[in-house]
Amino acid sequence: MDDLNLPSSLILVWDLRRAIETHQSLHMGIKNFNNRQLKSTFAMQFNHWWQQYRAVHTENDLNSKITVFNGSNIHHSVLIQLIQKGLQGVPIYDHLVDLDQNMINSCDDDIEKHVSLLPLILQIPLLGLLFPAILILLLVPALRLLQL
Repeated sequence: MDDLNLPSSLILVWDLRRAIETHQSLHMGIKNFNNRQLKSTFAMQFNHWWQQYRAVHTENDLNSKITVFNGSNIHHSVLIQLIQKGLQGVPIYDHLVDLDQNMINSCDDDIEKHVSLLPLILQIPLLGLLFPAILILLLVPALRLLQL
């Protein structure tokens, strides 16, 4: 996940679901996603894939060569396969709902992993800065007593 930012692939799923729920085409959902002009690697890869897909596929030739998408994780590849099936006329709404839930669960798992490391990371300033300062405060009076 991109530094715990909302993944652009999840935004694409939401745009596609919203388009289907409002009785629009997948093309409108993809157009809405591309209009966001996200700067993530997935968004740029998807935009490039979409340009290639539109160049290869015309309305009269839906069974031509499928453009390959090099997704960085399994959710990206599944999403592209769903979009390709949806553009061929296969109903994909239920699959989008499942993919949405899987992606949200994956995000939750990543967040839990990062949160579980937080106490360890927060102890670094404690051990590196506070502990030596407390030792100095305790040892200086003890050293003065030894010098007397």
